[in-house]
Amino acid sequence: MVEFVVPKSKEMISSNNQDQHPSLVRHLRGHYHELSDLAFHPNNGKKIATCGTDKYLLWWTLGGSVKCYKSEGHTDKINSCAYSPNGRFIATASNDDTVRIWVPTILGKCTFFKGHSSAVQCVSISPTNTEIITGSNDKTIKTWNLQRRIFISSLIGHTNWVRSVKYTSCGRTAVSCADDRSLQVWDVRNGMSVHTFHFLDISGTYVSIHPNDVSLAVAMNNGSVRIYDIRNHQLQQQYVDIHQETNCVDWHPSGLYLLSCGTEGSSKLIDVMEGRPLYTIRGHRGSINKAKFNPDGEYFATGGTDSILMVWRTGILIN
Repeated sequence: MVEFVVPKSKEMISSNNQDQHPSLVRHLRGHYHELSDLAFHPNNGKKIATCGTDKYLLWWTLGGSVKCYKSEGHTDKINSCAYSPNGRFIATASNDDTVRIWVPTILGKCTFFKGHSSAVQCVSISPTNTEIITGSNDKTIKTWNLQRRIFISSLIGHTNWVRSVKYTSCGRTAVSCADDRSLQVWDVRNGMSVHTFHFLDISGTYVSIHPNDVSLAVAMNNGSVRIYDIRNHQLQQQYVDIHQETNCVDWHPSGLYLLSCGTEGSSKLIDVMEGRPLYTIRGHRGSINKAKFNPDGEYFATGGTDSILMVWRTGILIN
């Protein structure tokens, strides 16, 4: 494994397209406090949304010059943000117990949903752009109809705070992890749990679904990353002690690589086919909360407690 340390310069770093290692492209400050989540536009890798403890949702456009717009409305920390698959709106989940739907305009107008009795930790938007699913500290997962702006159902099964929830590409199932040391697969249509993965003494903090829906990558609070087969429910791979605590994991669009980040302030680029981490990337001061690839996998972005958004060239070539 190669460790790649970021130069101290905050300016854009030029890099040759033939570089075979990650390289820093942008170093951006927009939030006043901790950056909690980020999301790339699904069809435009130059657009990123970020949210944080300052209660703001920021819309970034990265081109020759950087543009940033701010939306406000939440009254407490925003924990999660997600672009709709069609790229027309963003959903945010907050400690103010609400979920808000934002349309990217200068006016920053939004609608909100309230049904959880505690902080909402995570949100995911269905492939049809018509429903959202949310996870909360009230231990429930809820689904909502966006067109009618109504609550649909509660998915009951977790016994502690729900940390992450994601729709699969078909939209009929979802996957969640919680502080109850479990990972659950749900049938969203009937609200029933299809399968539960039990962990002995650790919990998952974030789940990412393989582009082909065949595997689940789970960030674990003991610093590891696990990959499970969603079909036979078997553990496929495990990367141990790659972080102090793993905060996030994200599949490369090719399904050949994973990106992870942790509380010790590093992110890792993992080659799943070879079964080993390729690079350790450092640059943030403090915990990295989220690390995610852009739609084509050529770039990835990281953000954390230092409030900085960093954009990187991945530096890997896919045949």
